[in-house]
Amino acid sequence: MKVIVAGFAKTGTKSMHIALRELGYEVYDFVENFWYLGKDWNKILTEGGSVDDFKRMYKDVDATIDTPVYFFWKEIHEAFPDAKIVFTTRDEDSWFPSYRKQIEEMGKNTMLRLMFIYSPLGRKFGALLEKMSQVVLATSGDNPSTFSWKIPVNEMVMRRLYRQHTADVIQNAPKDKLLVYNLKEGWEPLCKFLDKPVPDKQFPHANIGGKLFEELMQKHPVMQRMDWNKILTEGGSVDDFKRMYKDVDATIDTPVYFFWKEIHEAFPDAKIVFTTREEDSWFPSYRKQIEAMEKNTMLRLIFVYSPLGRKLSALIGKMSEVVLATSISNPSTFYWKIPVNEMVMRRLYRQHTADVIQNAPKDKLLVYNLKEGWEPLCKFLNKPVPDKQFPHANIGGKLFDELMQKHPVMQRMVKEAFVVISLLI
Repeated sequence: MKVIVAGFAKTGTKSMHIALRELGYEVYDFVENFWYLGKDWNKILTEGGSVDDFKRMYKDVDATIDTPVYFFWKEIHEAFPDAKIVFTTRDEDSWFPSYRKQIEEMGKNTMLRLMFIYSPLGRKFGALLEKMSQVVLATSGDNPSTFSWKIPVNEMVMRRLYRQHTADVIQNAPKDKLLVYNLKEGWEPLCKFLDKPVPDKQFPHANIGGKLFEELMQKHPVMQRMDWNKILTEGGSVDDFKRMYKDVDATIDTPVYFFWKEIHEAFPDAKIVFTTREEDSWFPSYRKQIEAMEKNTMLRLIFVYSPLGRKLSALIGKMSEVVLATSISNPSTFYWKIPVNEMVMRRLYRQHTADVIQNAPKDKLLVYNLKEGWEPLCKFLNKPVPDKQFPHANIGGKLFDELMQKHPVMQRMVKEAFVVISLLI
């Protein structure tokens, strides 16, 4: 842990998140804390915790920010005494209307309400939000998993909490580790404090007008995963895809390919690349990947012992039901298995091929075999041909082996699994 941002919510924390990422830090904000550390935070907010808890939770994280982190800034700093503390601040009479507006915007956000009610992940998210409101903000809303959900705002109490927190940080934080910082000051004091070069770009501004959750649902993969749970369980709309992918350049693989038409209706100017291969070559490769997954002991450990891994297995299970017409048996046990019905899979493959070729707009479609290399792909996308060999990945069905070696989310699951196993031994 290198940086603890101790500023109260709505003091520029979302802009600080972007700024810290720009400076090269891996940042755990509210959503990351829920996604990776939700179980830990539930325990701390319900029963209490210790400095050792924070050491374990944040030992591989560069910076952390926002609720509930700022409330426990002192305990986190005791776990990482060499970390620097950035205290983002703003005038109280400017801060409170901004805070109240964010709460109002959350209350008006219909999609957020739907997530809290219908998405399993969304319900967990809402429950943690409710627990944080009770502990950190001294308030309690209605049940977040109902349409009547509301977070009451007591101005007198909130202003008092804001002043108390400000006094606590300024009085108790080590002076040689503390920067009291207003975002209006720009890059210079922040970069000087963190010993970083000043970026050649404007200081970022986010969560303007209290639209935090609207921005998160448009951009953050965790919030979008809640969308996929909802879409796979209850259905969705073209507007859902517009919101989910409006700031994304490209999307690929399961479950995206199944909903290619609906996504294209949301973005009619997008180009469609239909990767294909001969069916008798494709099916053995598909079957081999499933077999490799079932043989992968670490993947089984992740699905059983990693909280994040269990969520992944649940989503894979739902995608298997909807997209592949099959179901994973016992995904959160060592005995999970993905049945492979060759006749059904071949039929689904042919149906999907026919659907894309017949229904995709011809002027937007490239039917493409990777053996063709860069040339047709780059020509279709109006891109220069790279001066390197075309890449090859997931060879021999070793997709999850590769992901666990390279992808930060999968690496996080491996760490989680080992932590849980070590506690059980």
